[in-house]
Amino acid sequence: MFLTSKARYILMILTDIAKYGNSEVVSPVDISERQQIKLEYVKRLCNFMKNAGFLESFRGKGGGYKLIKDPKDMTMFDIVLASGESVKMTMCSMKGKDYPCNHKQKGDRCLNHGVWGALTIYFSHFLKNITMEEMIVWLEEGGDYRQKILDKFGLKL
Repeated sequence: MFLTSKARYILMILTDIAKYGNSEVVSPVDISERQQIKLEYVKRLCNFMKNAGFLESFRGKGGGYKLIKDPKDMTMFDIVLASGESVKMTMCSMKGKDYPCNHKQKGDRCLNHGVWGALTIYFSHFLKNITMEEMIVWLEEGGDYRQKILDKFGLKL
């Protein structure tokens, strides 16, 4: 599973607002320039996230967007789900412990069903345990922060 461009751009936009806004209004023009995302798409995604309860919008001179939620209360998982993205690693329906497989192979489930189910759980856990506040701290510390994320989970590059 890879996040769609919509979900990735929403993550970039919200991170930009958290990093550069400091609880203030951030211009969509500035977001567009910093993140190299077309202005109209920034506005459309910001309005989408406004409707999802993450942003407040302000019109007029000095207008733009501001986070409604505190970055410490925003997880990557919350943002991905609000974008309409799924975190499932397979097309299998996951409605409980004995979830059915939609692409059976002469049996109850496909050959790799357990792998994809476990990866879905692990990926969800990963996203649920990274807050926007942590992302901003790592960004402000500078450099490649991949190892800092992995350290949080006891992993190595």
